[in-house]
Amino acid sequence: MWRLILVTAFTLILFGCQLASLGQNDTLLRVALPSFGPELLDPSMDAKPGLQYHGHMFDHLVGSNSNGSADVQLGALESWEINSSATTYTLKLRKGMEWHDGVEVTSKDIEFMMAYYSRDSAKCGACPIIRKAVAEVEIVDTYTVKIHLKNPDVIFMNNFSPVDGDMPILPRHYLEQVGENGFSEKPIGSGPWKFVRRSMDEFIEYGANEDYWNPERIPNFERLRLIKIADATKRVAMLRSGEVDMAMLRPAGEAFSMEVLQEKVEPLKQDGFTLKGPRYITSTVLRFFMSYDESFYTSNVDFRKALALALDVPSILDSVYAPEVASLATGSAMFSPVEDGFDPSLSNYPYDPESAKLLLKKSGYQGETVYLFSIAAYGLTEMLQLNGLIAEDWRKIGVNVRIIPSEYPLVKVRYHSRPQVFEDVAPAPVFHGVDYQTMPSVLGLIKRYMGSDGVLAYHDPGKGDRIFEEVSLISNPDTRAGRLREINQMLFDEYWAIPILWRHEVYGLSPKLTGWQPTHGTSSDLHFETLSLFP
Repeated sequence: MWRLILVTAFTLILFGCQLASLGQNDTLLRVALPSFGPELLDPSMDAKPGLQYHGHMFDHLVGSNSNGSADVQLGALESWEINSSATTYTLKLRKGMEWHDGVEVTSKDIEFMMAYYSRDSAKCGACPIIRKAVAEVEIVDTYTVKIHLKNPDVIFMNNFSPVDGDMPILPRHYLEQVGENGFSEKPIGSGPWKFVRRSMDEFIEYGANEDYWNPERIPNFERLRLIKIADATKRVAMLRSGEVDMAMLRPAGEAFSMEVLQEKVEPLKQDGFTLKGPRYITSTVLRFFMSYDESFYTSNVDFRKALALALDVPSILDSVYAPEVASLATGSAMFSPVEDGFDPSLSNYPYDPESAKLLLKKSGYQGETVYLFSIAAYGLTEMLQLNGLIAEDWRKIGVNVRIIPSEYPLVKVRYHSRPQVFEDVAPAPVFHGVDYQTMPSVLGLIKRYMGSDGVLAYHDPGKGDRIFEEVSLISNPDTRAGRLREINQMLFDEYWAIPILWRHEVYGLSPKLTGWQPTHGTSSDLHFETLSLFP
């Protein structure tokens, strides 16, 4: 009898300990990350990836839902309006928001953040944009400001979303009270988590903001601890042992070999762990250099289409990735599901090697060497494997392919030069590159890849310039999205580039966790407050 009582008591104690580490009342949510970056707590002094470290305590002016779209239910602004010339934005704060010290959030905080992010010492990614763009900030009332710009900008507000930007709203009164150094030691924000403490190079801990303005986003855990574990194998081991409740398995920029896939990811799935995370972090695209020069095969739409139809991209992806890691890109390059202009009705290019052979012959191709620049950009070492499989498919239709292992700076010098330097790889230089989808918004991508001042990877740069200027003047977001969908279809039909895949970021989650809603399109807006235990 006593033995039964002791066993029962021990079981209850063990169960209680488990709840103390992972539960909904006085509980701790532990997340293992591979890096903390520079471990800065002031967003103005850090780049966008730093939001993984410090962003949990802040709100953005423009909130984004899990699909990466602007959502007025999730940001500090309840609305914003743009005038017809796209030079003045009227911003209205929601009422009832408070900083972590109980002081109300007002329009003076917006005025302050514009100046703070514009100062010369500020280093965030979007800081130079604000520094150059804003002419004046006019306070209308306690909750309303007007931002007057030096030049028209129809996508100005994108800079204040977590997908495109890295400038959350900051507390004027507190920064003026403690100064930049004081804020960097003990910051406050208005977000769902409050800064508690940290140990440099080890962990940072937050507490739940029980008074958060959005009751649906009050965290279900009392504490959040981010733990720095550089080694991916150790992160997986800690997840399995219960030392952490979540672990980043496949961060963008870290190699994800077949060995890691087979030995770590698949067993986690089989044992009930959830694999989930932000999607559409990067894309890979085959681009045709010198396509604006008729002496190059890349200028011929039949040649470009032949190379597109020759690729069995679904099979290539299946041989390299788990479905949680990458998915097949559809439509035209530049338009991921988080971008304006994305059209879900557009598919990927079909695999049709017989048609590809006919098109190749029609293009006048005579067996000349097609040079494929191969780069493991952003640490994506599997790009080398992907390019080998791409070359195999092209050889099957009679293309003479030569893979050129290279480095990004060497290719960048070639396409930034005027004239461009590709004569030594004529008549068909092709590059399989990696893009971060947002830079910010698809307008930046149009300028970079289609215009005459960018990469020059479009067959009609003058047309690209005209498209950029046209779309830049469309202030109505619905009208602009509709025009971008038309451009998506046009580019798809022109075979101007070949989209290959969208890369995702993968976390392993304890089987006890549910409800996670990170923002797609960025690796930094993680929304750990949406996590809870299975009921």
